[in-house]
Amino acid sequence: LAANTFTVSNAHPGPKKGDWEIVLTYPINNRAGQRVGLLALPMDLLELNIALMPVTDGDEVYSISDANGNFLMRSVDPQEWIGKPDPVSAKALLHKNRNSKGLFTAVGPKGIMRMNAVLPIDGVDWRVVVGVPEAKAMAASRTVRTHSGWILSTLALLVLTLAWRLGSGILKPIKALAETASAVASGDASARVHLSGPPELAAVAEQFNRMIDFRDAVEDTVREGQDRYRSLVEWSPVSICVYAKGKLLYVNPAAVTMMGAQSASQLIGRTMLD
Repeated sequence: LAANTFTVSNAHPGPKKGDWEIVLTYPINNRAGQRVGLLALPMDLLELNIALMPVTDGDEVYSISDANGNFLMRSVDPQEWIGKPDPVSAKALLHKNRNSKGLFTAVGPKGIMRMNAVLPIDGVDWRVVVGVPEAKAMAASRTVRTHSGWILSTLALLVLTLAWRLGSGILKPIKALAETASAVASGDASARVHLSGPPELAAVAEQFNRMIDFRDAVEDTVREGQDRYRSLVEWSPVSICVYAKGKLLYVNPAAVTMMGAQSASQLIGRTMLD
């Protein structure tokens, strides 16, 4: 809540037992820069997993982890692993440097030695990990006689493909939402979100646009009320003065005439006894 920018939470338990979710949040400021609200969108991780994760045969494992090293999505057995720590002994490596990336080998949850590629995702503190059984990678590399080069190229391609899918499916729409919120907060009343992607994001885009429309309507109503009140005070035949700590802060034309002054500026700042 303290952050004045777009944020994505780590995985946490959802409202239903066994569910896991993330929450996208963005502060809503008025034209004066004051916090007036917070846009929050909870997203079910299993539903996102189904929508975004490619289906694999179980040999290759694609996963996405949060800043705590917990699974957000996993191509194999997501119901079992979402929200839980990555059992691969690479967690320390990933957290040694928040932007770390590269290749490493580690034993998976079923005792299979895999070669893994890690890639951080811009804009959120997430990492894509793609694992290929070491025996399978070695066999294929011997077949093409390009041992290390084949492994590196294949894993890099898998990681980049998954990162692109994730970016197209969720991160780009999230970025569009955040940019629109920033534009509105900066005073661009015409800014609206145009999103495609998972139904959850399309729904929040619609609700966000409605919220901005409502805010504009409320501000117009308040502004019209202020204008009517100002006109009423300015044109009132009764003298109206506003003062604080014994000094005049405002006088209407009737008060100016009553006090024999030429303009309100001659009276503002003076005491009632002057």
